[in-house]
Order: sequence, then C-alpha cells, then structure tokens
Amino acid sequence: MFQVSPGITSSFEEAYSQAAQYSEFSPVWGRPTPSYSIAGELLGSLGREFVDKNIRGNGMFPLIHVSFIGPNVTLITPPGMENASLSNPMWREAYKQAVLDVVKSLRPLYLSIGNEVNSVV
Repeated sequence: MFQVSPGITSSFEEAYSQAAQYSEFSPVWGRPTPSYSIAGELLGSLGREFVDKNIRGNGMFPLIHVSFIGPNVTLITPPGMENASLSNPMWREAYKQAVLDVVKSLRPLYLSIGNEVNSVV
C-alpha cells in the first residue's frame, strides 16, 4: 500500500497513476478529517477527486481510515461532547455511527477502524 504524494514536478493524477503500477490499495485519511465528518467529505469533492478518479479510476482499492485520533494523540469528539473517553457510551455510539455512515455512503471493500487505538491517552 502506498501513501501517495506528488513530487515537485508531478500532479496527483500522475502520482496515483504511478502508485497503481505497484499497489492495489491506497489509504484514504481525509484532510485530516474527524471521524464524524468523513462520510460527508468523501461524498463531496474529496471523494470524487481522490477515491473515484485517482484511486478507483486507476484500478486500486481505497482503504478508508476512520480515525478518532486528533492532534497531540487526543481523542476526537463531536461538538458538544467535550471530555469524552473511549468508554463513554455516547462517544462510542457516535463513532460507530460515523463508521456506518462511511460504509453506507462509499461502500468500501476495505475499512480501517480503531487505527492506533493504543496511542490514545
């Protein structure tokens, strides 16, 4: 799997085309995007440009990461849910719904959830 980054003289289209020569998968993290917003973002321009055109358009599979890790390895929480933890039932339900929203909207064959869960303090 490649994390695609265009070089100084190449475009995203060229970078993804080249990556497709060596990999079947390409990660999708968002911009970074909080878990509760990623489904909507992937249904918009980010999804059309990167998932549809650059990844699927080059014959690769998107591996969608629904992360809940934020800056300084902190837990990302939806607005209005300050100081939540992984054990908070409301937070857990919001995260589960975010994952289901990604599945319903993009129907990815591959999904990454709980990535680096052991990093949250």
